[in-house]
Amino acid sequence: MDDAFRGQTNDLCGAAAAPLIFFTTGRHTGHVGLSIRPNEREPTLPEEWEKAVEVPLEVAEELCLMEWG
Repeated sequence: MDDAFRGQTNDLCGAAAAPLIFFTTGRHTGHVGLSIRPNEREPTLPEEWEKAVEVPLEVAEELCLMEWG
């Protein structure tokens, strides 16, 4: 996890240890939505979102989401 956030300035998504991306959330406070979508330009974000992070991602074969902790 430390390697994923090395040099990052956000606390949501660590992308410094490619090809892995490490997301942190606060599930203890309720449902957490996650969207992964390609965008050609900066998207318009809903006002109710507390935070958003833009991360470059290149998926070679398969995308896998795993729970940690």
